Amino acid sequence: MLADLAEDLQPLTQEPIEFSPGDVVEQWVDLGWALTNRWPDTSEDAAATSRALTRLQTAFISDRVDVAAVHRDMLAVSEFFGGPEDQAR
Repeated sequence: MLADLAEDLQPLTQEPIEFSPGDVVEQWVDLGWALTNRWPDTSEDAAATSRALTRLQTAFISDRVDVAAVHRDMLAVSEFFGGPEDQAR
């Protein structure tokens, strides 16, 4: 999903979006910076995305997971990503 969004945004950013090799959190740092640099009004959504990814990452190593909270966060992230993708197209 991040790679698709980066590809869609590439023509609009007018600068390359390079992903660090590794996990999705590292990749989000690169893409989140590109998004908020180009569209500063996305900073609140970008922060929510960072929190959602942290919650999801924590869920993988935790004995107890609030599945409903993780699901809500992931839906919010998906909705946020859908907006820039639609605008880019």
